[in-house]
Amino acid sequence: MGAHAHARHLFDEGWSRAYWLGRCEGFQVEGPRGRVGVVEAVRRGGDGSPTSLDISCGVLRRRVREVPIDEIAEMDPRDLRIVLRREKEES
Repeated sequence: MGAHAHARHLFDEGWSRAYWLGRCEGFQVEGPRGRVGVVEAVRRGGDGSPTSLDISCGVLRRRVREVPIDEIAEMDPRDLRIVLRREKEES
């Protein structure tokens, strides 16, 4: 079973949002204006729970930006997709 098929199977088994937040590397990330990037890493707090995501952005995915977990509006493990509440303004 491939990684994507395995992820879909686990979601169907009823795994929680917290479970998927800790295992969402490779998920596509979208914002209100469309595609943002791909989750490269999950950052964790002292207790081991996810606190933010490192998302690679840009055409060549060379920029990485940190997004706090509370900025996630939706998460769909079946489609390996995360939707953000808003997109960070570029400075």
